[in-house]
Amino acid sequence: MKSIPRDPVDPPENPADTPRARRRQRFGVLVVDDEADIREMLGDALNQSNLCIHTAGSLDEARKIAHSQRIDLALIDVKLPDGDGLDLAREIHAEDPSIHSILMTGAPSYDRAVEAIRVGCADFLAKPIDIRQLAKGVDRALSRRADESRSAERIARLKRLCKKLNHARHEVTQQVDVLCNDLVSAYQELADQMKNVQATTSFQASVEGELDLEQVLRRLLEFVLQQIGPTNAVIFLPSKAGSFTVGGYVNYSFDKSSAETLLGHLADTAAPLIAERDEVFHLKDDCDVNLWLSDDSAWLKGSEVIGVPCVGDDETLACVMLFRDQSEPFDDDSVQTLDAVSPIFADHLVKVIGVHHRLKDYMDEMDEEDEGNLPF
Repeated sequence: MKSIPRDPVDPPENPADTPRARRRQRFGVLVVDDEADIREMLGDALNQSNLCIHTAGSLDEARKIAHSQRIDLALIDVKLPDGDGLDLAREIHAEDPSIHSILMTGAPSYDRAVEAIRVGCADFLAKPIDIRQLAKGVDRALSRRADESRSAERIARLKRLCKKLNHARHEVTQQVDVLCNDLVSAYQELADQMKNVQATTSFQASVEGELDLEQVLRRLLEFVLQQIGPTNAVIFLPSKAGSFTVGGYVNYSFDKSSAETLLGHLADTAAPLIAERDEVFHLKDDCDVNLWLSDDSAWLKGSEVIGVPCVGDDETLACVMLFRDQSEPFDDDSVQTLDAVSPIFADHLVKVIGVHHRLKDYMDEMDEEDEGNLPF
């Protein structure tokens, strides 16, 4: 796919509420559907100042647009007059993985959803299209696209800085000590950025195409152990307003019966407190833990704690908590790793939950139609 520079645009009078949306990047959106009225409806629904809409009625027409225009997101119908929309999604992802795709189908199924996710689609929507679901899916996909773009720009900037400092170091020998320190700092920042990018990319690849919640939780716990080392780790999932249950855990330092009792108690006491936080936090000693858990701090006496809420679509979808003895302290890299992977985990939970809900709604509608057609 060809890439052309993104033109700057003036901010709208009423910017969106999210920080991501306030970064007014201009995005190209390709709508592929063989029905002209659906293309027109989707184009009208996506008529925003920061979106440039392109429409196509066939695979051939879509390919020509994708190779001549900048495309950040493609909305693709499965059934097209000259082929399968999945083939187009697969081609787009293979040629430029930074382009996100959303599949649209009038006959959704679990197998079809899994296939779509595995070829690189960010989501799928059942027809007739629910405009609110469309808006959420598009916002989610473009937010991720913007995040990826900012990450690439940040790494490119750090590389340029390293090159500039290295060049200056050779030219200005009298400032060599200062420049060396700056160079070391820049190289270290770049190394840290690359380490986080590689780690989070590895986790994202491990859950891509996975719609089984239990497997997603398992892969997050495996990732934590691989990156941070042996630790007690637990993922709390919301069960009803304000309460949580244990979705999955790794027991590092307790016998089985004690671990189940402890984790059940932490689900009642610690998980709601994690959900109230805005970002990752690190408690290094008993004083910190006591200030956080008050009377319940005795359960974690002698432990260091890292916790982070996983928020998607403005809801806390999970809380992750790590703890182990203070004689094995967590380093800053451990905190940064958990902070970097939590939004990716939350985004995937949004996708899993959305797919299952839409499939359930579709099956319920089919059951109601079958009941309505019963002979009497």
